[in-house]
Amino acid sequence: MLLPTLEDVLHQFAHRAFLDIELKVAGLESQTLAELRQHPPKKGYVVSSFLPEVLTAIHDLDSAIPLGFLCETADQLRTWREMPAQWVIPLFKLADRDLVETVHAAGKRIMVWTVNHAQRMCEFAAWVWMRSFRMKRNESQKSLMCPDRTLTAADREGSK
Repeated sequence: MLLPTLEDVLHQFAHRAFLDIELKVAGLESQTLAELRQHPPKKGYVVSSFLPEVLTAIHDLDSAIPLGFLCETADQLRTWREMPAQWVIPLFKLADRDLVETVHAAGKRIMVWTVNHAQRMCEFAAWVWMRSFRMKRNESQKSLMCPDRTLTAADREGSK
Protein backbone atom coordinates (compact mmCIF):
# COMPACT_ATOMS: atom_id res chain seq x y z
CA MET A 1 0.00 0.00 0.00
CA LEU A 2 1.32 3.42 -0.96
CA LEU A 3 1.63 6.16 1.61
CA PRO A 4 -0.34 9.32 0.82
CA THR A 5 1.59 12.26 -0.55
CA LEU A 6 1.26 15.80 0.73
CA GLU A 7 -0.82 16.51 -2.37
CA ASP A 8 -3.16 13.64 -1.41
CA VAL A 9 -3.52 14.91 2.16
CA LEU A 10 -4.14 18.48 1.03
CA HIS A 11 -6.68 17.36 -1.54
CA GLN A 12 -8.54 15.29 1.05
CA PHE A 13 -8.33 17.55 4.12
CA ALA A 14 -7.35 21.13 3.20
CA HIS A 15 -10.97 22.21 3.01
CA ARG A 16 -12.10 20.71 6.31
CA ALA A 17 -9.33 20.53 8.93
CA PHE A 18 -6.53 22.54 10.49
CA LEU A 19 -3.33 20.86 9.31
CA ASP A 20 0.02 20.44 11.04
CA ILE A 21 2.38 19.63 8.19
CA GLU A 22 5.57 18.28 9.74
CA LEU A 23 8.79 18.23 7.75
CA LYS A 24 11.11 15.59 9.17
CA VAL A 25 13.98 16.17 6.76
CA ALA A 26 15.55 19.14 5.00
CA GLY A 27 15.26 19.57 1.25
CA LEU A 28 11.47 19.48 0.86
CA GLU A 29 10.81 23.13 1.63
CA SER A 30 10.23 24.40 -1.95
CA GLN A 31 8.10 21.40 -2.88
CA THR A 32 6.01 21.84 0.27
CA LEU A 33 5.39 25.51 -0.47
CA ALA A 34 4.42 24.68 -4.06
CA GLU A 35 1.84 22.16 -2.83
CA LEU A 36 0.48 24.63 -0.30
CA ARG A 37 0.08 27.25 -3.01
CA GLN A 38 -1.69 24.76 -5.27
CA HIS A 39 -3.99 23.45 -2.47
CA PRO A 40 -4.21 26.17 0.19
CA PRO A 41 -5.73 24.89 3.44
CA LYS A 42 -9.05 26.62 4.17
CA LYS A 43 -9.15 25.90 7.93
CA GLY A 44 -5.61 27.00 8.69
CA TYR A 45 -2.29 25.21 8.93
CA VAL A 46 1.21 25.27 10.32
CA VAL A 47 4.37 23.84 8.79
CA SER A 48 6.33 22.36 11.68
CA SER A 49 9.73 20.81 12.20
CA PHE A 50 12.24 19.85 14.85
CA LEU A 51 14.92 21.15 12.47
CA PRO A 52 15.72 24.86 12.80
CA GLU A 53 17.31 24.88 9.34
CA VAL A 54 14.02 23.73 7.79
CA LEU A 55 12.08 26.52 9.51
CA THR A 56 14.68 29.08 8.47
CA ALA A 57 14.64 27.87 4.86
CA ILE A 58 10.85 28.10 4.64
CA HIS A 59 10.87 31.52 6.29
CA ASP A 60 13.48 32.69 3.78
CA LEU A 61 11.35 31.41 0.89
CA ASP A 62 8.06 32.86 2.19
CA SER A 63 7.84 34.68 5.51
CA ALA A 64 4.02 34.51 5.43
CA ILE A 65 3.99 30.74 5.96
CA PRO A 66 2.93 29.89 9.53
CA LEU A 67 5.75 27.91 11.13
CA GLY A 68 5.88 25.72 14.21
CA PHE A 69 8.95 24.75 16.19
CA LEU A 70 8.65 21.20 17.51
CA CYS A 71 10.54 20.50 20.74
CA GLU A 72 11.22 17.13 22.30
CA THR A 73 13.84 18.16 24.85
CA ALA A 74 14.32 21.00 27.30
CA ASP A 75 17.45 22.03 25.38
CA GLN A 76 15.44 22.41 22.18
CA LEU A 77 12.68 24.26 23.98
CA ARG A 78 15.13 26.82 25.37
CA THR A 79 15.77 28.03 21.79
CA TRP A 80 12.15 28.75 20.79
CA ARG A 81 12.65 32.53 20.89
CA GLU A 82 15.37 32.25 18.22
CA MET A 83 13.13 30.46 15.72
CA PRO A 84 11.21 32.23 12.93
CA ALA A 85 8.10 30.38 14.10
CA GLN A 86 4.66 31.62 15.15
CA TRP A 87 3.95 28.36 16.98
CA VAL A 88 5.87 26.65 19.78
CA ILE A 89 5.02 22.93 19.81
CA PRO A 90 6.62 21.14 22.75
CA LEU A 91 6.22 17.57 23.91
CA PHE A 92 3.47 17.77 26.53
CA LYS A 93 5.88 16.87 29.34
CA LEU A 94 7.81 20.10 28.69
CA ALA A 95 4.80 22.39 28.93
CA ASP A 96 3.41 24.10 31.99
CA ARG A 97 1.28 27.14 32.69
CA ASP A 98 4.34 29.43 32.84
CA LEU A 99 5.46 28.34 29.38
CA VAL A 100 1.97 28.92 27.97
CA GLU A 101 1.90 32.42 29.46
CA THR A 102 5.45 33.22 28.28
CA VAL A 103 4.80 32.03 24.73
CA HIS A 104 1.55 33.99 24.55
CA ALA A 105 3.22 37.09 26.01
CA ALA A 106 5.73 36.86 23.15
CA GLY A 107 2.85 36.98 20.67
CA LYS A 108 3.17 33.35 19.65
CA ARG A 109 0.82 30.40 19.79
CA ILE A 110 1.37 27.08 21.51
CA MET A 111 0.14 23.54 21.12
CA VAL A 112 1.46 20.37 22.70
CA TRP A 113 1.87 16.93 21.21
CA THR A 114 1.27 13.38 22.37
CA VAL A 115 -1.26 14.04 25.10
CA ASN A 116 -2.84 10.63 25.66
CA HIS A 117 -4.94 11.33 28.74
CA ALA A 118 -8.13 13.37 28.64
CA GLN A 119 -7.57 15.05 32.00
CA ARG A 120 -4.10 16.25 30.99
CA MET A 121 -5.53 17.53 27.71
CA CYS A 122 -8.16 19.47 29.63
CA GLU A 123 -5.46 20.95 31.85
CA PHE A 124 -3.60 22.30 28.83
CA ALA A 125 -6.82 23.57 27.29
CA ALA A 126 -7.74 25.33 30.53
CA TRP A 127 -4.40 27.18 30.63
CA VAL A 128 -5.00 28.50 27.13
CA TRP A 129 -8.65 29.18 27.87
CA MET A 130 -7.82 31.08 31.07
CA ARG A 131 -5.61 33.41 29.09
CA SER A 132 -8.34 33.89 26.48
CA PHE A 133 -10.86 34.57 29.20
CA ARG A 134 -8.77 37.37 30.64
CA MET A 135 -8.67 38.90 27.17
CA LYS A 136 -12.36 38.33 26.34
CA ARG A 137 -14.41 38.86 29.47
CA ASN A 138 -17.62 39.10 27.46
CA GLU A 139 -17.50 35.35 26.83
CA SER A 140 -17.85 34.49 30.51
CA GLN A 141 -20.71 32.05 29.95
CA LYS A 142 -18.61 29.59 27.96
CA SER A 143 -17.40 26.40 29.59
CA LEU A 144 -14.97 23.63 28.77
CA MET A 145 -16.16 20.07 29.30
CA CYS A 146 -13.62 17.81 30.98
CA PRO A 147 -14.01 14.24 32.24
CA ASP A 148 -14.03 15.06 35.95
CA ARG A 149 -15.83 18.39 35.84
CA THR A 150 -16.75 21.40 33.77
CA LEU A 151 -14.31 24.28 33.90
CA THR A 152 -16.27 27.51 33.90
CA ALA A 153 -15.53 31.20 33.80
CA ALA A 154 -15.58 31.22 37.59
CA ASP A 155 -12.74 28.65 37.65
CA ARG A 156 -10.68 30.89 35.44
CA GLU A 157 -11.53 33.98 37.45
CA GLY A 158 -9.77 32.47 40.45
CA SER A 159 -6.62 31.69 38.46
CA LYS A 160 -5.56 35.29 37.87
